[in-house]
Amino acid sequence: NIVKFIKKNTINAYNVALLHCVSTYPTPINQANLKSINILKKNFEKLTIGYSDHTLGIEAAALSVACGAEIVEKHFTLDKNYSNFRDHQLSADPKDMKRLINKIRLIEKTLGENNINIQPSEKPSIQSYKRSIASNKILKKGARIKKDDLICIRPGTGFPPGKENEILNKTLNQKIKKGHIFQNNDFNY
Repeated sequence: NIVKFIKKNTINAYNVALLHCVSTYPTPINQANLKSINILKKNFEKLTIGYSDHTLGIEAAALSVACGAEIVEKHFTLDKNYSNFRDHQLSADPKDMKRLINKIRLIEKTLGENNINIQPSEKPSIQSYKRSIASNKILKKGARIKKDDLICIRPGTGFPPGKENEILNKTLNQKIKKGHIFQNNDFNY
């Protein structure tokens, strides 16, 4: 209802942010219900969605970023023992706030981007991760390749899995050892 009201009465309603919050002071960590952030993101796609934390410690606030929070609100105090008022015990002091920011930055880096791509660290060894079609036994020169002669092993330097039809029924031009990765020059054409 408040979003509808703001949209109706504000020129730029999309400057509004909604923050998931459990209003218990302090909120038990097992009741932080961070998955609610995804519900807000789904229902209010054009708004910035965040988390207002009332738990003790910094874990829930940091984890909210992994759940999609774009804003994190954490109470702050210079001294948690300043008073017995509920906010001071659940607030972050300067040391906690620094740790929270560092954890959030690490989580952001760890989350990466919204795509499925080969990562730069994978590129140098990508061929070693792939598989090739190979012989699962010794095969004599002149043998015709059958499906039960084949296995798939690393590295990916030969025919890839799924290309078996390119070598089935071909005749070998040389003796092949068990584990040999098939290449074009192994066959009579």
